[in-house]
Amino acid sequence: MRQALGLTTIGSIDVDKKGREQRRADKHKENSTEWRRMNGAVPRAEYLANATSRDEPWVPLNISRATYYRRRRPRNVPPQRRPSPRALTADEQSTVLARLHEPRFMDLAPAEVYATLLDEGAYLCSERTMYRLLAEHAE
Repeated sequence: MRQALGLTTIGSIDVDKKGREQRRADKHKENSTEWRRMNGAVPRAEYLANATSRDEPWVPLNISRATYYRRRRPRNVPPQRRPSPRALTADEQSTVLARLHEPRFMDLAPAEVYATLLDEGAYLCSERTMYRLLAEHAE
């Protein structure tokens, strides 16, 4: 009577062990196919219909396969670095550059300028910052 009405119970009554295993395998295949589609997989018929999918598009470009796929990936651009709160302001930078351009410091290295200014009791910035400022202004 249950089979006549189309009712089935997965268990020992209506379906034998082989039938239960077949149903379990079918359900697993259905779930995995759906999961692959949700994650961007293309059905085989569509893949075969698309000629560029089967071709080797890197060959006409004369590049390797790895390079082709690497270039297709979106580039991760690092975020802009925030300026340090301890960085010199524009006015402070111009003051340091003005001191470095004074006639008495024209021919001296920033290390010597730094030492001389410290002897005079003036601290403007670190020695490395002086080098950095000169490099930024190509001097």
